[in-house]
Amino acid sequence: MIHDIKRKLFSAKKQGFVKSSIISLFIRVSGVFLQFCSLLVLTNFTNDVLVGKYNYISYLIVILGTIVLLGMNTSFFQFSGQYDSSGKGHFKSILYTRSTLLILAAYAVLLLIYVGFSFILKPAFVIENKEVLDFSIIGTIPFAIMTLNFQVIRAYNKLFFSEFLRSILRFGLILIIFLALIFNDLDRYVIWGYIISLYIVAIVSTAFIHLKLKKGTRKMDKTSFKTSYRDILRVSIPMSFSAMSLLIMQSIDSVILKFYEGFEIIAYYGTAMKITVIINIVLMTINTVLSPSISELYTSKEHTKLKKLLKTAVNLNFLLTFPILVIAIVFAEQLLGFFGNNYHLAKNALIIVILGQMINAMCGPVGNYLNMTGRQVLFRNMLIVSLVLNIVLNLVLIPIYGMNGAALSTAISLAFWNLYGAYKIWRTDGIMLLPGIKTTKQK
Repeated sequence: MIHDIKRKLFSAKKQGFVKSSIISLFIRVSGVFLQFCSLLVLTNFTNDVLVGKYNYISYLIVILGTIVLLGMNTSFFQFSGQYDSSGKGHFKSILYTRSTLLILAAYAVLLLIYVGFSFILKPAFVIENKEVLDFSIIGTIPFAIMTLNFQVIRAYNKLFFSEFLRSILRFGLILIIFLALIFNDLDRYVIWGYIISLYIVAIVSTAFIHLKLKKGTRKMDKTSFKTSYRDILRVSIPMSFSAMSLLIMQSIDSVILKFYEGFEIIAYYGTAMKITVIINIVLMTINTVLSPSISELYTSKEHTKLKKLLKTAVNLNFLLTFPILVIAIVFAEQLLGFFGNNYHLAKNALIIVILGQMINAMCGPVGNYLNMTGRQVLFRNMLIVSLVLNIVLNLVLIPIYGMNGAALSTAISLAFWNLYGAYKIWRTDGIMLLPGIKTTKQK
C-alpha cells in the first residue's frame, strides 16, 4: 500500500498538487505556531478568567461571523470554478462586490436584532453577558469580511498570499499585540487587541483585492453577468447552514459548558480544543488547494482526473496526519502543561476530541467534495442531523461528565457526519474517500 501511495504522490507532483499542498501546509503550520505562542503568552501571563473570556468571545465571533457570511466564502469557489471553466474568470470581480454587499446587509440585520434585544427587551442573559456580547458583535464584521477575502484571493490563484494573510499575518499580529499589552501591564485590553487584529487583516486583504486583483476590470461589460443576488443566495445559503452547523458543533459545547462551569473551565477546555487545530491543519490545507480543482474538474466532466486527484489528497492527508495524531495523544498532558498549572485537567477531553479528529482525517475532503459538486443541500441536511445529535449529547453528557462530556459529544457527532458522508459519496459516485482503499467501486 505504501509503495502505491508513493507512486501516486510522485505522479501528482507533476501536476503541482503535492508541492502546493506542502508549501501551504508549511505556511499554515507557521500560523499555528504563532497562534500557540499567543496562547502561551496569554495563559502564562494573565489570569484564567481572562483566558476563558477570550476563548468564549472568539467562539461567538466565529459563530456570528459565519451567520453573516451566509456561506458566500464557500459558494465563491463554486461560482469561480464555473467561470474559469467557461472562460469567464473576469466575472469574479462582480461576484466579489455583490457578495460583500450581501454580507454588509446581513450584518446590519444582526446589529438591529442585537440592539433591539439589548435596549428594548433587555433579557437577563444579555444584561449578564453584555461585555462578552458587545465584543462579539464588534468583531463579527471584520471576521466575516476577512474570511470571504481569504477565499477570493485563493480563487484568483494567489494561494500562498491568502495563506500568508490567514495564518502568518493574522496570528502574528495577535502575538505582537498580546506581547505589547502584557509587558506594558495593559493585559486587561487583550480582547480589544484581538478585535483590532481582525480589523487590520480585513482592511489589508480588502485593499489587496481592490488594488491588485480587480485592476483592469473597470471596462468589463457587466451586462453579460447573469449571476443575480438571488442566484448567489440560492447556492450560498445551503452552504451557510452547513458551515453554521459545523461551527456550532465545534462551539456549542463551550457555550453549554459555560452554564455549568466558570470561565476558568472554559479556559482549560477551549485551549485543549485549539490544540486539535494541529490535527485539522493538514486537511484544511489540502482542502484549500483542492476546492477550485474539484469544482472545475467536476463542471468539465473530467471524472477520471477528479478521482485520481481526490485519492491523492486522501492518501497525502493520512500520511501527514497520522504522526501528528500519535504525538498529540502520547504527549497530551505535556502539551497542556505548557499553558499553565491547571490545564492538564483537560487531558482526557483533548484525547477524546483527537480520536474524533482521526475519523475526520481518514475520511478526507467529504464536505468539500459535496459542496464543490453542487450537493450542498445534501451536505447541509447531513450536518443538521449531526448538529441535533451534538446538542442532545451535550445537554445529556455535560451535566454528568463536564468537559469530558462536551468532548465526547463533539467527537461522536464529528465521526458521524464524516462516515455517513463518505458512505454517500461511495454509493453515488463510486469514490471511496479512505486511505489505502481502491478509489472506485464497480457499478
